[in-house]
Amino acid sequence: MKPVLKLLVIACCLTGCATVTTTRQKADERERIFAEISHSVQNKKYTMEFNYVTPMTFTPHFLTSNYSVQVDGDSLRSFLPFFGRAYRADTYGDNKSPLCFDGPILYYTVDKKKKKKLRVELKTQHHSDYLTYYIEIFEDGKVSLSVTSSDRETINFSGNLVRKE
Repeated sequence: MKPVLKLLVIACCLTGCATVTTTRQKADERERIFAEISHSVQNKKYTMEFNYVTPMTFTPHFLTSNYSVQVDGDSLRSFLPFFGRAYRADTYGDNKSPLCFDGPILYYTVDKKKKKKLRVELKTQHHSDYLTYYIEIFEDGKVSLSVTSSDRETINFSGNLVRKE
């Protein structure tokens, strides 16, 4: 009976050691991934895909198409829908979402005050509309985006950072 008890104790100890190792490995992997994300954000080379929208005056809902924002150096490629109030009529007649455009980044800053989160603020201009993109990127690659505009209501999006494996 005693040898069986000793064997059981040894098996439990080995299982506990394996759990600690995998927990450390997972933590190290999360830190490595967040370091990659931070590097991409600092170098202004990343893409975000969005699957959920929260307009100010409409019901939040899942997006059924592929919507994204790409930051590439000093350029922004925004492909987002807009639901909400416009304060000024769009006189450009292109019949697209006002958040679908390619434009220059006029201002870009990254704040890393929280250990597991990055905050990015970037400003751009599309026609006569001045837009500010407030981006929060979490350690697991989840992204929250709030777009404020001089001509429209604020709109929020949720999605993921696209990581290249």
